[in-house]
Amino acid sequence: RLGVQVDVFVASQVGVGAGALIRLAEGSGGAFVSHSAFGGAMRTDMVNASRRGCGSSGVLAVAASRGVAVTRVIGPLVPPSTREECDAEEGSPGLCVSPSVEPRNAYTVLFTLLEDVADGEWVYLQAQAAFTAHGGERVLRVSTLRLRATSNVAALLQSVDVEAAAVVLAKEAVSDVFQGSETVEAAKHAVNARLQGIARTLGDQVKVTASGRVNVVPSQLSGLPHFCYHLQRGPLLGPILNHPDDYAAVRALFLRAGVADAARILAPTLLECTPAG
Repeated sequence: RLGVQVDVFVASQVGVGAGALIRLAEGSGGAFVSHSAFGGAMRTDMVNASRRGCGSSGVLAVAASRGVAVTRVIGPLVPPSTREECDAEEGSPGLCVSPSVEPRNAYTVLFTLLEDVADGEWVYLQAQAAFTAHGGERVLRVSTLRLRATSNVAALLQSVDVEAAAVVLAKEAVSDVFQGSETVEAAKHAVNARLQGIARTLGDQVKVTASGRVNVVPSQLSGLPHFCYHLQRGPLLGPILNHPDDYAAVRALFLRAGVADAARILAPTLLECTPAG
């Protein structure tokens, strides 16, 4: 309420209860930053945190055409705390409160169709963000996107941004684990089921395996299984990290990251070092 973001910096090689500290920091719009020891990297992060400018008291409202509903918004958000915010949320399911607004933060919005959309019709999606800038003035930003419905499967597949689709799918699974509503194994199973559902709905090829017949993901979406593989075996849902604090920190960072940064966390580029350089 005071418009002050609190960042939590930790230097430790033992568990510190990162989950609770992350919730404490995010409640004010701040971030949790963990280092193994005090050093140059930590000093650099603290200097950057003290210099960054960001907005406060943010409100995000998402709306869509009739027949399209907002099912979920993932990002650096907090539950409404005032009566006005609670009343506004009841009247607008797509309204969210964001205590801190900065360019590095991202919000992921999931929609669902309540009814069929005729071929050729337009579907409109709109996001309105209001926040208090560093100088104290109130700022309003409105973004509107329109998508044309099509019954042409080839045209639909061609229009899909595979990287963005993979990030949305991964954020939904990681968010369930981060909030404690799903176990890691249940989230992995949900990802596999979603992938097979895409293959059954949009694919036209079937592969025979030892366990039976499996639908193949269309070639236009061939990058999706690659991202899902890294999601289930990498640091987000896989067994690579050894401590709950490490998992909590990387998951919190992933859920608030934009598409490009989230994709790098999800499936980092592997580099090879040779004696020749």
